[in-house]
Amino acid sequence: MNRASRLREAQRMGPRPDPAWQAAMKVPFLDDSPMSGPPLCTAQNFKLPRLRQCAFEPGSIAWKKMLGGGLDGHTWKVWFGEMGPFVLKIFLDTDPPSFIHYYAAQRECQNIALFQMIEAAIAQAAAKSKPIRIHANPQTQQEALDNLYAFSDEVRLRQSSPESSRTVSITSIPRIRKCYGWLRLSGNVFHALPLELKAPSFKIDKIQRSMSFDREYIALVYEYIEEGRNNEAVVEEVDRFLAIPSHRPSRTERAEY
Repeated sequence: MNRASRLREAQRMGPRPDPAWQAAMKVPFLDDSPMSGPPLCTAQNFKLPRLRQCAFEPGSIAWKKMLGGGLDGHTWKVWFGEMGPFVLKIFLDTDPPSFIHYYAAQRECQNIALFQMIEAAIAQAAAKSKPIRIHANPQTQQEALDNLYAFSDEVRLRQSSPESSRTVSITSIPRIRKCYGWLRLSGNVFHALPLELKAPSFKIDKIQRSMSFDREYIALVYEYIEEGRNNEAVVEEVDRFLAIPSHRPSRTERAEY
């Protein structure tokens, strides 16, 4: 193959995926353990967050209403037998994307697992009247990671840093919609739904999004909250909390990615 042919082949194949991104897409994010009681909060769990499996019986789902959908997936209002209502969220991507993009199911499961561990760690610390101290305004990626690992057993149980203007005590977590874990559902389940409950097929930026009967989909179960006006004070509290374990990369850091 001459140089021109190699160039045409490279153009046809597109840019090679970044190895770091490829590795990130392979990181496991589901835990087969049933969601019962608080999660483990070890440093290893924070390093590799996995969402536990929903303990509800998938065969008992009663589909009540299609709530909406988008690029990542669709949501329904459902009951599990006599329990409910709940929100069932289905992710359309059954495998990691083949181009550089986030994997929606992976990202959401990891984030939920982290919040559940943080919530459990704060509750355990509060029971011992020993607040968790973290950087009030993390300036680097390392400080952001320090904040995250401050909730782990290894750091939290030996933490003895004195109060200072650069740290803040975390004694509670704002109200966040509860997640009951993940399920796997066959595409046949969705194709058997009545028309008014079926997930529509659509196209976004030339990307066709639809569900197939021969695939198995990851679903998350959330508590159902009736629609209403948001409490601005609660929204601000959540925003402040979400900002604590993160940081805005400097120009130098951004140049490294």
